[in-house]
Amino acid sequence: MNPGLSRVFELPDAAADSFLATHATAQAARQAGATLLPYHELTRLHLSGGDGNRTLSGATVLDTVSGQELHIDADLVINAAGAWSGQIAALADVEVKMILGKGVMLATNARLTNTVINRCKMPGDGDILVPIHTVSVIGTTDEKVADPEHLPIEQWEIDLMLTEGDKLVPGLSRSRILRAWAGVRPLFQETQPPAGSTQSNDSSQSDDQPVQELPQDSRDATRALALLNHQQRDGVRGFITITGGKWTTFRLMAESAVDAACEQLGVSRPCRTAVTSVPGVEQGHYWLGHRLSEVEDKQLQSELICECELVTRSMLEGAAQRNPTVTLDDLRRDVRLGMGPCQGGFCTYRAVGILHQLRAGTTSSAAGEWSVAHMQSPAHHHRDSAAAEAAGTGSESASSPTPTHDSRQRSAAVDPKAAVSQPNLLLRDFLQERWKGVAPILWGQQLRQERLDELIYLSILNADHLPVDDEESPLSSFYRSDSSLSGSAL
Repeated sequence: MNPGLSRVFELPDAAADSFLATHATAQAARQAGATLLPYHELTRLHLSGGDGNRTLSGATVLDTVSGQELHIDADLVINAAGAWSGQIAALADVEVKMILGKGVMLATNARLTNTVINRCKMPGDGDILVPIHTVSVIGTTDEKVADPEHLPIEQWEIDLMLTEGDKLVPGLSRSRILRAWAGVRPLFQETQPPAGSTQSNDSSQSDDQPVQELPQDSRDATRALALLNHQQRDGVRGFITITGGKWTTFRLMAESAVDAACEQLGVSRPCRTAVTSVPGVEQGHYWLGHRLSEVEDKQLQSELICECELVTRSMLEGAAQRNPTVTLDDLRRDVRLGMGPCQGGFCTYRAVGILHQLRAGTTSSAAGEWSVAHMQSPAHHHRDSAAAEAAGTGSESASSPTPTHDSRQRSAAVDPKAAVSQPNLLLRDFLQERWKGVAPILWGQQLRQERLDELIYLSILNADHLPVDDEESPLSSFYRSDSSLSGSAL
């Protein structure tokens, strides 16, 4: 740490795996009877009635993989779309003005610390360093933006993160930086007058209190959660928005939203959120060496597909078949494929080859429910794979629960009937996705690594000229969009 420190406070703190938490929440929802529809885009909300007395009765969603539309009838719709909440509300002719704060983060190639370090000052740019799995992440900026998806990373933002990082851990700026990325904080501050109030002649004041204006700086916006009852606020029955807040309060936000939904539906039921554990909690706290220990204990070195993150073939096959997979980026979030120093340089072509074999049916299939508790365990997947082979191709392992209807659906990435399973398309998309994050930080060791990756894929494999028959995945255009003002596509 910085030798110039004048005072240090030690507090209970922790880092969380947001990808794993999302999987755990999804698995808990499935176990409770929910149906999940990933890669389905909401295109329309169905309204009936006139102004001040409208009712929302359902929605139409588009399966972005197959192109098919699905109509869903609903007694109540909860808008929990984060940064996109305003766009969803607009489909119901309701105004929800979101304040979007872009935050840029950088990942180092190794852990610089095993604990969270936070500067003791008012919130500002680059004031926290967080160890996450095998890396450390320095963040973040807070710039007000209009678009939640297209977030160019500017050089001054990277320079600022490195400068501020040096104040936390001297020498951070000389570390190998693996990647830069940006996310958006979905902040909300009510600008409408309270329901039932009347506007004065200049339409800027209500009889009760002034109408609030949106803050100019996103750091000035409240981080409090906002629960909007659109029946009271906008005269639209059957519609609730939950937004704002922070990731650490997402279960509290869920509780607030469902309590409001029960009230509207006339259901009286005690909330169990605070006493219900999410799947996978039995594994305890994360241990950095767990993958290496399992690989060495079970002698799985020959199974490794991604040496950087110790991803085995069995882990990859289990994720691709048991969890909805459309792109290799889904597998990255599942098992950390391509997240190490080479940024997919050596594992991408191997993973595509394995998915091609699964697509062609030339390798054993993995059945059973996708278990959050073991999704990142090399040893557990190895046992499942061995059990399936012993019982015959397509057999279920004894350690897996009975598959639900959802788990039996074949992932698009290994379904020969799905256009997105085209191997060259999978390869191109993932290379482009990885390139977006390294383009803004190309210097030193990472520049040398990217030059090697370029030689492998563009010179030897000719990846930018492989035929894809004009096929596109739902995310191809997003992967091609520029994350750096000076970057370019592969």
